[in-house]
Amino acid sequence: MQRLDPVKTEFVFGGDLAVASVNLHHGHFGSTFSIARDGKPAHTACLAFCIDRWVHMMCAVHGSDPADWILPDVLETHSARQREPVNA
Repeated sequence: MQRLDPVKTEFVFGGDLAVASVNLHHGHFGSTFSIARDGKPAHTACLAFCIDRWVHMMCAVHGSDPADWILPDVLETHSARQREPVNA
């Protein structure tokens, strides 16, 4: 049935590590819990992120040393920026 009507989509890193997924429930929960719009069961979905897997993915891409994550010129520009006073 999953192949006929795909209800789950996974975002995969490295070919086999799911780091997030979207699941479509269609009218299942709308029917089960009597949630309707225009007389039809509401369609629902959920979105999930696996924080530990995102950390693994980010470290695999950018390395495990945070000093390497941001380019030095970006840090210099950010630290040199002055906030302008806000006129009330």
